Order: sequence, then structure tokens, then C-alpha cells
Amino acid sequence: MITLGIYVKDAEPNDVVEVKMISAKPRMNYGSSVLANWGNLSNEFNREETVFIYEVDPEKGITYPIFSYRYPRPINAPGLVTIPGTVERIPVTEKLTIPMNMFFGVTGVLPAKNGKIHSLPPYDFGGNVDNKNFVVGTSMYYKVQVAGAGVYVGDSHFAQGDGELSGTAIEGSVNGRIQIILHKNKKLFRNQILESDTHWETHGYGYTLDLANHQAALEAVDFLTHRYNISRELAYSTLSVKADFHITQVSNRIVGVHCRILKEAYKELEKNEESI
Repeated sequence: MITLGIYVKDAEPNDVVEVKMISAKPRMNYGSSVLANWGNLSNEFNREETVFIYEVDPEKGITYPIFSYRYPRPINAPGLVTIPGTVERIPVTEKLTIPMNMFFGVTGVLPAKNGKIHSLPPYDFGGNVDNKNFVVGTSMYYKVQVAGAGVYVGDSHFAQGDGELSGTAIEGSVNGRIQIILHKNKKLFRNQILESDTHWETHGYGYTLDLANHQAALEAVDFLTHRYNISRELAYSTLSVKADFHITQVSNRIVGVHCRILKEAYKELEKNEESI
């Protein structure tokens, strides 16, 4: 559970902090993926948990499964250890080549609310968002909620697909470097926004995908009308004809959707420097 964050000098509530991914490389060349008892299809697999171990080839930028084992007990607490030799390793003989996309599944700022906050779901302040597109060269923007912001990162992944279907990605140790930039003159509406060279991505959360998609879409309408000074009706239309709505994750109690907005479609309107 995250309890501390990086203090950002002069950051005040409603400011915006940008967390930019500068570099990432595996700390060790092995990671794990779990068919977890909270995964989307866990009931179809009798809620039995299987762990797959993946090996990494950093030079080629790929990863592949090398063996699996049936987990001997329910995964119901952090820090559970399986002693070597107590489970049977089943080799994976199929030749698979999975491109890596290293990122931090958990990033954000400290929340304004007091008390214990579960670290599994995503929130407006960040947390376990699990957007696989938050890779080297991209930035995530967060609205500051407390003085000093309290930026944190964690939950490093070697690779993940949209949805994180089984409940985990390839979890592995990553040596990463981030840059934190404080913005006093930018505006966010509710949730964080991802920026890459080609896209903006708004986020929505809810207990159903319908609710999450609805929130991501409203965030996108608000973002487009503010940044590009267009009508809500035009924003709605362009989202329908060009934006792509992707399932961020479906296994963290609160599900997520991210809306990918193509920058090129609005390049002639790029004038409002005070917005994200």
C-alpha cells in the first residue's frame, strides 16, 4: 500500500503535475503473470490460480513464457512466498513472442480524502490506472489535491494488453526514471490525462464498463471544448467519428476505459497553451 509520495515544491491543490516517463529497463530478466482469483474469467477456471513465469530479452524487446505452476493456495494477502521445490514447474514449449511495453501501472498524487483508501482500484488522483500506453516518451497529467502533490509510482509491468484480463500483467522489477513538472496554468477537469506524440487519452472509471465509458467520453468532450475552443456538439461528433475507446482494465473492482484522441485531427486549432 502506498503511504508516501514525492514532495513537489510550490504544488498547491488544483495545480497540475506532469509525470513524464524518461527511461525504463528490467532490473532482472524474469517476470510473472497470474491467472488470479479476481480475474475477469476466474469463475470459468474454477477460481484456480496459475502462475506463468516469463523471460525477457531486453535486446530484442520481447518476453515469452517459459514455465507455469499451479498456485497452492488462494492469493489473499500481499507478500506470499512459494518455496522452491514445493510446486511442479510445467514447461511452456509453445514458441511465443510478446513485444514489451514497460510502464508503471500505479502512478498518481496523494488524495485529499482522509483515512484508508484501497490501493487496487483507479481513482481521479491516479492509483492503479493500468494504462498500458504510459510508456517511455509519454506524460500523464494529474490534478494536485494536497500541498506538495505527493507523486508516487509503482506496480511496474513488462507487458500488458488493454483490459488486463486475468487480473495481472507481466509483473516485473523495473529501473525507471521519471521527470516531474509542475504546471500552474493548466486545467484538468476530473481524471488524469495521458499525452503521447500522437494522442491525448482521457480516462473514465465506474462499476460497469458503461459507466466508465460514459465518464471517459464526458472527460473527452470537456477536454476538447476547453483546449480547442470548439462547441460541445462538434466535440461529441468528432469523438464519434475518430476517437477510439479502449478498455483499460476490468479486474480491479472499479473498471476503466480510456479514450484515445488523435492529435492530428485538431492540429489547425492548436492555440490554447493554458490547457493540457
